Amino acid sequence: MVVVEAVSCIVAIFLGSLYMKHRKATYDNAQQRREEQRLRHEQWQREEQRLRHEQWQHEEQRRREERWRHEERVERERREQKRIEKALSDVDLFIRTRRRFNTSHPLEYSCMLNTIESEFDADVCSLLKLHGDRFCFSADGKSIKVRHLTPFQGAHTQRVFGEFRCSKCGRRWESAGSWKNKWQACQSCEERVYPYSQRELEHRIADADADGELVRRPHDMARCERCRERGELCMPRFYYAS
Repeated sequence: MVVVEAVSCIVAIFLGSLYMKHRKATYDNAQQRREEQRLRHEQWQREEQRLRHEQWQHEEQRRREERWRHEERVERERREQKRIEKALSDVDLFIRTRRRFNTSHPLEYSCMLNTIESEFDADVCSLLKLHGDRFCFSADGKSIKVRHLTPFQGAHTQRVFGEFRCSKCGRRWESAGSWKNKWQACQSCEERVYPYSQRELEHRIADADADGELVRRPHDMARCERCRERGELCMPRFYYAS
């Protein structure tokens, strides 16, 4: 009887150890699976983060390239517009400085197209027909006229620097009080003269003469169309740097 109890105790202990080993193995396997799942999740997160970073880099590179192409296109269009504007201004100045051009009646003079073609390139001449806002052709297409009284056709409130030449007496002068489609009367013959050349004002200090005095010229209000229309000085100062 004692032997049977001893054997039963030994068997119980053996089975208990087997059960504990089984539970430990089950727990270890579960821990291992959880660790593997955690590692796989971290690896998936790192891969996803890498893909998102690569996608962000790709999108950023694409945006930089688009921005660069846009800036290049805008700059190219700006240069082309500047080239066209310069070419048209050169033709306009060429017409207005012709010997027979009447600065008192700028819209009456017709310049032969073959004369312009002999002075400028073919592409410049082709631009004239595309810019009817500045030039107008005759019915036979052999001559061309300027469409405006003055070269500058910007804002009415913008003052520009103008160069004048009287077709009646030949007197020349310059004025910082030149405006769009406005004349100035010649001091010699009182002929109303429109500027043949206009450009934007340059903010600079007046030059000094031989005695060191600043050279400043008064604005002739009585002979300025803009001043006469306004009834006051059309410039911020009565004297301007020559």
